Amino acid sequence: MAGGGQWLLQGTHANVACGALLAELDLSRPHLGLHSLKTPGEPALAGKLLSIWPRAADLSAHDASSSRIAPEEPYVRGSDLVVMYREPCGEPYWLQLYLRLLPSEGRQAAALEVILSIQTRLWEAYPSIAVASALRTSETIARNDYVIYRAGHDWSYIEATLPGDFQAPHHVLVSNELSSAPWRFDECFMERGVIRRLRLRAAIVPRRDDEAQALQLVEALQGEQPPLTA
Repeated sequence: MAGGGQWLLQGTHANVACGALLAELDLSRPHLGLHSLKTPGEPALAGKLLSIWPRAADLSAHDASSSRIAPEEPYVRGSDLVVMYREPCGEPYWLQLYLRLLPSEGRQAAALEVILSIQTRLWEAYPSIAVASALRTSETIARNDYVIYRAGHDWSYIEATLPGDFQAPHHVLVSNELSSAPWRFDECFMERGVIRRLRLRAAIVPRRDDEAQALQLVEALQGEQPPLTA
């Protein structure tokens, strides 16, 4: 699949152009996600996309201990930004993060995907990770395998995943006028030699058919072979 955008990586800071979406990313503070958003429509999306919380509990507590972590060997490969975190925030696992820019399909204004590859050197570990966007919306809809963030204009931001990758976001959190429906991989048993890969696909789509588009993302994920991440 051909890429759908471009990364500009300078140290631990990245700028991204993905379809009609422009954003920034600080790899030393992945909990800030894609921020400084510029998107189609007026007003633009306000908030952040695809924040990574290496300790899921920090998300609920808004804990500042996740403020900075050391990324290792970030690089750009085609339309992918790849970075490794060894035992982030002191947690007993290694996280390799892939942020993929996808070609827009149909009426999508932008499409992207995050893949989390998790492994541990312990014989028994219980990683707890969260991925969460936070946006100013007029309505947020959370289902078992997709979330719709409806902004106050003609566009919506949608996320979809595969059953079994994350726990469903059963409720919507609201803080500082931003709504968030976090995806959690929470206290799941892992052992040495096992690699778990979690996928979350996102797109900016016209609001008028956002739920149909979210279902299409789910169906697309279900019909694909898992991507190679090595």
